[in-house]
Amino acid sequence: MSGFGKKPGGEQTGGTAASLPVKSGEKQSAALVPLRPRRKCPICGKKAAQAAYPFCSIRCANIDLDRWLSGRYRIAGSADDDDAPAIPDSPAGSAPDID
Repeated sequence: MSGFGKKPGGEQTGGTAASLPVKSGEKQSAALVPLRPRRKCPICGKKAAQAAYPFCSIRCANIDLDRWLSGRYRIAGSADDDDAPAIPDSPAGSAPDID
């Protein structure tokens, strides 16, 4: 190999931010930048926790799950699903024709 990207001690340089040189007298910051704004828990209104996002705790997540399972939350829609493909009626006991 040509030795491109290698340091004299056999170490390789990478293209990551950790390997970028830091100017003298300048500190390297490890501050996190939030990707999305903080939200409140939809159940109790407290700050959402990372471990139970978007809820503040497992307790609130379980309350929400119970509401879904008990039928308190519903998704609006018609009784007839127009998205479902129509299945043609075939006489009972007859096998489909296979050519």
